[in-house]
Amino acid sequence: MKQFILKNNFWIMEALGLAVLLVLIFAWKSLAPIQRISGMFFVAIVLHVIEEMKLPGGFVDMVVKFTGMPVVNMDVPKFYLSLLIIYMALVPMFFPNITFMGAAPLFLGVIEVFAHLLAAARMNENHKFYSPGMITSLVIMLPMTVYGFYTIISEHLVTGWNWLWAFLYLVVPLFGLQRYIIHSIGMDYRIFIGNALRRLLGK
Repeated sequence: MKQFILKNNFWIMEALGLAVLLVLIFAWKSLAPIQRISGMFFVAIVLHVIEEMKLPGGFVDMVVKFTGMPVVNMDVPKFYLSLLIIYMALVPMFFPNITFMGAAPLFLGVIEVFAHLLAAARMNENHKFYSPGMITSLVIMLPMTVYGFYTIISEHLVTGWNWLWAFLYLVVPLFGLQRYIIHSIGMDYRIFIGNALRRLLGK
């Protein structure tokens, strides 16, 4: 069972994305605003992963090449990434009253846009104006981020210190998991970050 999940993790996530999309389509009016935002972001992230991994794919290979990561079987790291996506954008749909959870993916929408623009400019030798994942980050995630911030702010769904909790809900597990994965494949996390920064800054 474990091997089945690891090998078919990508398709399991696509099935979950389709299921959430159907819920959004057929139950939109009955969903709370924060559930709509979380659901839309979950679908958007699934589409984003398709672009990064399959159509056209190549994002992981690009990162491996320019950060000096050891080339290893990426099934387990990709599975952890899927768990993070579920935690970040699917779990909040089940807790609409804890609104800061649903606001957390909005920060990812901002991060992804800048990350892919920088990656296109600094890391992709073949296409200086593109990096795998950039189209979905700009065309899908960015408009959803604007819509999400507008809805949450205009309806006062998240206020004050809850914005900090939303940010921490995203970045603590995001960078914690990143550090764990880099360490698990035998690379010092400081070297990984240093290599990435040097490449992005053109040094």
